[in-house]
Amino acid sequence: MKVLRHDWNRGGAAARNTCVRNWSGDLIFCLDADNVLAPDSVGLLAAALGRTGCEAAAFSTLRYFQVDGGGFRELEPWEISAPGNVCGLEHIMTTIKTPAASGNYLYTRGS
Repeated sequence: MKVLRHDWNRGGAAARNTCVRNWSGDLIFCLDADNVLAPDSVGLLAAALGRTGCEAAAFSTLRYFQVDGGGFRELEPWEISAPGNVCGLEHIMTTIKTPAASGNYLYTRGS
């Protein structure tokens, strides 16, 4: 795994473009700076790509938290669903709760 950073916030698109230009591997995972992953979650996504032959894989549940006083309060999670567990372009463009909305997914260089 290789971590790349910009000296200042240039936005998500610039971050992804920098990653693609500077990474020679077959798989790319994008993680927003304010997100946290469960242990081994990227490995599970990689295994899903290998099993399905899909070009991208994402999490089926997204959990959100809100700062509440001195701690955090968990908000209602997003449960992601798609016909046959595959989010085609039409599904992504017509559904609010899709993996594409999170910006955190593993995808192949070819895609």
